[in-house]
Amino acid sequence: MAGSKKADSKEQKEVASQAKASHEKDWLDASKPLNKEHQKMLEWLKMVKFRRTLINGVDEADVWRKIEELNHLYEGSLIAERASHEAILDKYVLKEAELVRYKMAVKNIKKRYDEMVEKNKELQRQLEFLGGKKADSQSDSSSCYSQQKG
Repeated sequence: MAGSKKADSKEQKEVASQAKASHEKDWLDASKPLNKEHQKMLEWLKMVKFRRTLINGVDEADVWRKIEELNHLYEGSLIAERASHEAILDKYVLKEAELVRYKMAVKNIKKRYDEMVEKNKELQRQLEFLGGKKADSQSDSSSCYSQQKG
């Protein structure tokens, strides 16, 4: 019985270990890389193995080397992502400057349009004034013409 309990316990640990490894791989497979550096980091995480020791389980120096490698990969990924964000921000700033120029152009066009409308109104008033004078002068000249005939 004691032997079967140990075998069951060992088997359960193995199944749990496989389930944990499977879950970790699923998580890594589900991660979508943001850039090439991130892709390298994900591939490294899938392949990383730690050197085992008899007493503590893993070699501490090896773990620190792996952490340092991961840190370098992570920094590379951050630098690449930062460059991507700065490029997007630069595009946004250029678009914003272009939008400001367009707004100024629209404002100038509106101002010129308003000036032209005012000038048109003034010309209309002058035309009406001259039209009224012309009508008066025509009636005066027609009366003069009729007086000459008669």
